[in-house]
Amino acid sequence: MRPIGGFSLIPKRKLSDQFQSGGLVKQIVETIKLGGEQADYLKHDYEYDSGWGRDLKLYPKRKLVDLSGMNNLAVLIQHIVGMIPEPITILKIWHDLAIPLPKISLAVAEDHSGGAFTATPSLTIPAPSVTGVAALSWVLVEDCEDAWSEYVQANVTSTADGADYQIGSASAKMAAGTDAAVGRLATEDITSANLTSYNYLRAWVKSSVTITSGDIAILLDDHAECVSPTEDLNMGDLVANTWTQVSLAFDTPANLGAIISIGIDMKNDKGAFNFWIDQVRATEGE
Repeated sequence: MRPIGGFSLIPKRKLSDQFQSGGLVKQIVETIKLGGEQADYLKHDYEYDSGWGRDLKLYPKRKLVDLSGMNNLAVLIQHIVGMIPEPITILKIWHDLAIPLPKISLAVAEDHSGGAFTATPSLTIPAPSVTGVAALSWVLVEDCEDAWSEYVQANVTSTADGADYQIGSASAKMAAGTDAAVGRLATEDITSANLTSYNYLRAWVKSSVTITSGDIAILLDDHAECVSPTEDLNMGDLVANTWTQVSLAFDTPANLGAIISIGIDMKNDKGAFNFWIDQVRATEGE
């Protein structure tokens, strides 16, 4: 702080206390004290507020004193006794006030619920509620990346369609001619699969004609070429020329311990049409 007239001001002490060793100045101050109310702020403690700025303002209990740029003791005394009526600045800080930025510490861990400081609070994460887990548990039965060729009906052409598919790079396509008979259109041999822990068969399917429930079924068998299907799964209704993912419930999962063949069965004559199937999976959930 820059001294005023050779005397420094110390916060939270009476101004008069700062002049006790001043001799003549002490007498002046004591005399001023007798001057009455205009010198009243000399009789009181004062507080200060930096205002986060450059000037430090003194706040007597009765009035704000502002003495900007006036650092002469005589001028100070004149103002005190009322010779100059306007407010005065008692003190001015001549250097910037450096306030260090606060640092993040363990205080951020304060536990306000109990009002106590907790340096290492415990973090409780509720157990998530998981639904639909069964739908995520599945096994691939047939990827349909190549033509089904284990068995193909005489009036059916079985190919891999690399232009129209849902998963991978191709789908299995069966083109049934006008003379295709009711029954198996085509079957495909697969690596023996134990599906006893699964409840549904899920597949992407598409037909060039409208399919009504009961027209087409997917077969699963533990014998070659699906000659005696273990599961005969009705595909339901299909909109023409639209890929649809179907989920078909197994009748008796316990019988699916060693499936080696999958096939498409036409129950009702649909005439000439194309049928596609892609990525067949067994799933625990629908």
